[in-house]
Amino acid sequence: MANLTLRFMVEMAAYAALGYWGASNPSPLIIRLALASLTPLAAMVLWSLLLAPKARWRLRDPSAIVSELVVFAGAAVALGLAGPVRMDEAFLAVAVINTILVRLFEHRASGVVTSPQPESAVFRSRA
Repeated sequence: MANLTLRFMVEMAAYAALGYWGASNPSPLIIRLALASLTPLAAMVLWSLLLAPKARWRLRDPSAIVSELVVFAGAAVALGLAGPVRMDEAFLAVAVINTILVRLFEHRASGVVTSPQPESAVFRSRA
């Protein structure tokens, strides 16, 4: 349960990092406002459609893991570009470790032994 709580906090921190990058961008105010709101919104839409536990078109592993890490890496890069405080490495390390631990505990709890998924099983539809 603690892993899932940390997972949620990492996800929220990713959105905050993307918004912070947009707000601190050295562009005109209207561009900064657009970046600060639309960048996290795009990540939220991606996450809710493909990565959330109840997503309609939830990606299966390993596609889900790669997509999650792309979102987290993008947030870490945004954090690194946003200012002199070097929190990007720490954020990315926590996100990667948490992603691995969530998968390990998820598979142990279900008793499922992981094996590679066939190409056609990338998406799991909740139809």
